[in-house]
Amino acid sequence: MKQMVTEFIDDLKSVDNISVTALSRHDDSVIDVTGAYEQIDYDPTGGDKLVRYGHVPKWEHMYVYSSTDIEFANGSQRGFYNAFRNSFLRGEYLDIEGNTNYAFILLFDLLNDYESHRDLLLVERQLEKLKLICPKTESYGRDFLTDLMESAGDYHGADRINTEYYKQRDEYFGNDYWTLGKRYRKELNPSETEEKLLRYISDPSNVFCDIEFCFLEVLKLLLRTITAIDKTYKEEGTSFEAALEAVTDTVATKNYHTRRGTDNYRYTLESVKREFFIWLFRNCENTVRHAYRHTRKLKIDPFYPYLPGKTEHISDIQNRTVTILPSLISTLTQPDKTTEISLNALSTTRWKEEFKYIKRDFEDSDLSRFIDRVITLAEINKKNRSVENIYFEASKFLAKKDQKHSVEMYLRYLHADLHSDSINNKQHTKTIQKALFSTNDQLHQFQVIISKLFVDRDLEQALETVPRIYAPRRKKIKLVESRIQEVQQKHSETVVQLDKYLNDEYEDADTTLIAMQNDHEEIEIRISPKVIECSDEPVIPCVDLSPVHNEMLELFLKSNFEVSAIDLEKFAESNEIFKNQLIDEINDACVEMLDDVLVEEEDENFVIYEPYYRQIMKNED
Repeated sequence: MKQMVTEFIDDLKSVDNISVTALSRHDDSVIDVTGAYEQIDYDPTGGDKLVRYGHVPKWEHMYVYSSTDIEFANGSQRGFYNAFRNSFLRGEYLDIEGNTNYAFILLFDLLNDYESHRDLLLVERQLEKLKLICPKTESYGRDFLTDLMESAGDYHGADRINTEYYKQRDEYFGNDYWTLGKRYRKELNPSETEEKLLRYISDPSNVFCDIEFCFLEVLKLLLRTITAIDKTYKEEGTSFEAALEAVTDTVATKNYHTRRGTDNYRYTLESVKREFFIWLFRNCENTVRHAYRHTRKLKIDPFYPYLPGKTEHISDIQNRTVTILPSLISTLTQPDKTTEISLNALSTTRWKEEFKYIKRDFEDSDLSRFIDRVITLAEINKKNRSVENIYFEASKFLAKKDQKHSVEMYLRYLHADLHSDSINNKQHTKTIQKALFSTNDQLHQFQVIISKLFVDRDLEQALETVPRIYAPRRKKIKLVESRIQEVQQKHSETVVQLDKYLNDEYEDADTTLIAMQNDHEEIEIRISPKVIECSDEPVIPCVDLSPVHNEMLELFLKSNFEVSAIDLEKFAESNEIFKNQLIDEINDACVEMLDDVLVEEEDENFVIYEPYYRQIMKNED
């Protein structure tokens, strides 16, 4: 310490001349003064002045995080800092000649001093002086000061600091650069009054308003809402502006306890007015989000709900806003294609509501329209991470309506899934698969198409091959006339053998194939559905099921083998058993016979494959 003091005294002895540099933005003159320090009076037009110190120890720039960083300084640097700090507190401001470390350590020292004196006004003045010495401390000092004010409950003071900063910024850059009314003059065409109101709104930092189309619609709705509210007030002999003044006055006097006519009162009025327009903007934004089916809404609290005393006019202006906004939804412009793509990218399930409308409007006679609407929906979801699910749901919906187009939709799903970030490769339920493919040959051809699609990823080629799956296959065996006589004796045996072969290879639970000789001495293969003999007598299952299981089977039979989850839940509750337990029990009982589950879940329903039902039932003996 003794050495440090000695070095500092030596530095002071080396000072021969002290010069004073004016810190005015309009005065670059340098005044040479002979002797030591000279008191410089405050000049309201020129600003405070810096005192040039004889020798400022150089200190390489570093990032300063607290006042304790002075420990990284050497002896002469510490000595100068002490002189710099003490002079500053006396109202004398030394020029640090670009060595910003000294200024930032002083900034943290001043903040530490506040913990002792708790004088916000003193800190504000000190930081104003410090930024004259080192302009780089201005933004940091402003942030620290507003944090201190908010922590002390001086919210209008913090808002005043920020308002002054934005005002200075606007004056520097020009209003055309910053205000929304100027920036979007062509799109909004605001009146002079509306342009002033828009000055209270700043760009919100959220992904919804980052879409310019949506942001502009919110601003348009805001202006229409103000006009509509003003109209309701004028019908009562007052105005929106007068109502807003009453609201801001109430908040300023009752919440912030400012006295009318003071500077703080005026600052608070502007601050509260800005808060109101932000509150109004957020309500308008939520209305647009709802209209555009954007599921994420902003959380909006009432405007100053806990003020003491009479606050009817605050409730009144809020109620008018909430009442008017829904009536203005019809004035919104519907999103264009580019906006739809952006909105769908933000909300991965947004497409589901539109898909409901597409399903609702479905008509068998206009299948092509359904297909076109699904493809269009997928196109405006091209940036949606879940776009492939649109095709998957369309395939499920069409499975029992049009097999060919259902398969085509599933191929579109696979193709989109292959190009997604993660491949899910979702499979249809066995019930749907059985609805799509009635024979093993059809299923095999489908699997071949899928395998090829996975390799070459050529969707168009895959779609072109789908009709072959369902192309009719008729087999006729014609005998050569010259040989009819010689095979006449063997003919009947051939028919029997062929009939047996066809039944072994191609017959399934729903189809009977018969080879027979027709009148033209040809062997003809007839394919016909199996006829199930019906009986009015009650049927019982081939498997051992409880009475509750049998009742559930009857429920499926009466409901065309498809029961909603809600109805099945009610049935289970009425029998004092859990729904899933009931389903598991009946599936366990039937799995050995069917080599498959009997009851499957499909969307919000449970289904039974009808041939399986027939297989487990028999006539009562």
